[in-house]
Amino acid sequence: MKERSSEKLDVETHEEEEGKMKANLAKTVMDVGAKAAHLSYEVGRVKSVVGDAVSEKIEDGVHAAKRAARRSLYAAEDLRDEATFRIKQKPLRWVGVTLGVGFGVGAIVGFLTSRIGRGRSSKG
Repeated sequence: MKERSSEKLDVETHEEEEGKMKANLAKTVMDVGAKAAHLSYEVGRVKSVVGDAVSEKIEDGVHAAKRAARRSLYAAEDLRDEATFRIKQKPLRWVGVTLGVGFGVGAIVGFLTSRIGRGRSSKG
């Protein structure tokens, strides 16, 4: 009979340990679930912060590009106004300059086209 009672105690002890292990496992699973939820929240926060930073940098880049375009436009307008002013001051001088540039460009284009024409006719 002592064997049966010791077996009964062993079974009861084993069942108690099994119950404790199940309780510990359930607690561990709950802890992992809570940590996963917290991690998910933290990842969402990081995503939000990074998204805001990227969005801000893109907006800064667009603003800088618009500012540079405006400055270029103003510089081109200033250049045009300055050229107009100088031409109005000395119109004959600028007519001569324009004529000289036109003749120079025409001479260069004529020279290059005649060389290209000769090169093709000698090959063919």
